[in-house]
Amino acid sequence: MSDPTADERPSILRQLEFYFSDSNLMGDKYLKGLIAQNDGGYVELDTLLKFKRMAPYADKRDLIIAALQLSTRLKLNDDNTKVARINPLPEPDVVLSRMVYVKGLDKMANVPKENLQGEYEAFFGKIGKCLSVRLVRANKTFIGKAFVEYASPAEAEQVLSNHHIQNDQVLHMETAKSYAQRKAEQWGVTTQLVLDRIVDRKYMKPKEADTRVVPKTCADELFGEINGKRFLYNSLVRYANGPQGLNMSTLRNALEAAPTNVRFIDTDDNGQSGVLQLEDPVAEEFIEKMQNVLKINDNVLSLSRIEGDEEKQYWDSKPIHVGVPKAYASAKDLAAIAKRKTKGHGKRGGGRGGRGGRGGGRGGQQYGGNKRARSDDGDNDAGEAASKQHKAEHDA
Repeated sequence: MSDPTADERPSILRQLEFYFSDSNLMGDKYLKGLIAQNDGGYVELDTLLKFKRMAPYADKRDLIIAALQLSTRLKLNDDNTKVARINPLPEPDVVLSRMVYVKGLDKMANVPKENLQGEYEAFFGKIGKCLSVRLVRANKTFIGKAFVEYASPAEAEQVLSNHHIQNDQVLHMETAKSYAQRKAEQWGVTTQLVLDRIVDRKYMKPKEADTRVVPKTCADELFGEINGKRFLYNSLVRYANGPQGLNMSTLRNALEAAPTNVRFIDTDDNGQSGVLQLEDPVAEEFIEKMQNVLKINDNVLSLSRIEGDEEKQYWDSKPIHVGVPKAYASAKDLAAIAKRKTKGHGKRGGGRGGRGGRGGGRGGQQYGGNKRARSDDGDNDAGEAASKQHKAEHDA
């Protein structure tokens, strides 16, 4: 007759191996500190049993020991009271080299929160030899993105060499380093800073991005001005023919292949049409690449450039700083932003910049706007704001 508790051993071992995994220890300062304090890197089993996901097994010590004896990554001390890694912890660069960023995942709203991690570990395990999965959350809610660590850089490249589909949608996948390079360009910071933030599990746009490392520049003739408001020519694209009630997250996922970042989407009431504000003055190139390609469900979105008087009227309807992407902002533009803020614009209740508005106030989505934690950082790749967790809540 089989042992009825044997089925729990894989779950126990998977959780303990996750705690001591390369990707988890990169950002788990508490557990990493415990390892550094003890000879041989051992951690008291009693301490591990206080962690949230191990607490249910607190009265099953014999079962835990039996599970650990099966591990090829962890070891017990002589009296079975402490646990340690078998292999030393590699440098973060080694772990990042085999990590893949994934976007467009099903949020699985019908799956209990406590089961979501296991569901995605199984999902990515079918794609390749997966060591760990780090689901990205905003305000403790999974937002359809993850960083997945595979067994080796070659394994990660093999995963990336194929298209992977979930619920009839092709997932966007790239190496963690490619993600970091892309975000560094978008945020105006160094690639290393973004990589360091991945290590620390910080996926929001950093405060350091307020000062660009290498500001973008372009000829003066690419800028226009109306009623004292500067704007970047050739950076507006109108879209139409979207499905009823088009979700912005869905639209941003569809824009992954665009030749530039879409920094803001200005929609009509039902999302079927609207204006895309581009990060760079490449509206014509954007349309050439995306026309007849940008598709949501069965709707092929039509694209057209906004130019001439219509372009001026659009920017004239916006706050003074909005027409120039921050990447191109001159000292004069930045001074205008600062002046606008000191006059009280962008404060709660300030017209369109008030709560829920589109301007620079609380709820606004241009730079200088919403300061509350959110998942959309302009490329919609931001994730959870790092929070200080109690040492007993080291969740997978």
